[in-house]
Amino acid sequence: MDALNKGTATAKDVLQYHVVSGHTIMSKDLKNDEIVGMLNKKNTTINVYQPMNAGKIFTINGVDITKADNKADNGVVQQISRVLYPFPNGTVGDLIKYSEAHKTLSGLLDKAKLMTTLQNTTQMFTLFAPTDAAFKLANMTEINKLNDTELSKVLLRHVLPDIYYQQAFYDNESIMTASKETMVLIVGVGGISVVVDRTEGYVNNPNHACTNGVVHAIDRVLFK
Repeated sequence: MDALNKGTATAKDVLQYHVVSGHTIMSKDLKNDEIVGMLNKKNTTINVYQPMNAGKIFTINGVDITKADNKADNGVVQQISRVLYPFPNGTVGDLIKYSEAHKTLSGLLDKAKLMTTLQNTTQMFTLFAPTDAAFKLANMTEINKLNDTELSKVLLRHVLPDIYYQQAFYDNESIMTASKETMVLIVGVGGISVVVDRTEGYVNNPNHACTNGVVHAIDRVLFK
């Protein structure tokens, strides 16, 4: 909240980021990956998930809508679980490019010519991003031997071609990665892990909203 206390302009911007002007949006109208423009001229992303044996989950920038469709005289209030702040600032690729914790991943994405893909604002991505600490535990000798095609496949097994915030995941869920391999989710009281080709990474820093998706930091590289 310190940033908000520095001036009314910032507070106004944040408050306007919670308002849609000119029309009302009911929960039945919400669509997955829908872009919604807010009063401060910035965009939000709606996601609608249907976990197995559970009701629909609605999120805005990865924040849960906890109580939907509260009608008012001049509109409707969708109650959410926290403030929509900070704003998503850049693409999935941008987040990694400027992250102090993902310098190795950033370099490999550049080498494989995938950084521009993750900066594409016409596509949606989920990236499970190994940290620099994760790469220190990996077999970098073998990774450095990979040609561009092989490296691209290894990196793309960390990418899902849609937006999946952690609320979307359920135990033993299978999702196809951008490398056309199956990712299995392990969800329990201890958190969330992802498994590809019998290699497991623990999600230790989830739900970093971006303008074209979301980044979840993981503690292992999904590479034998």
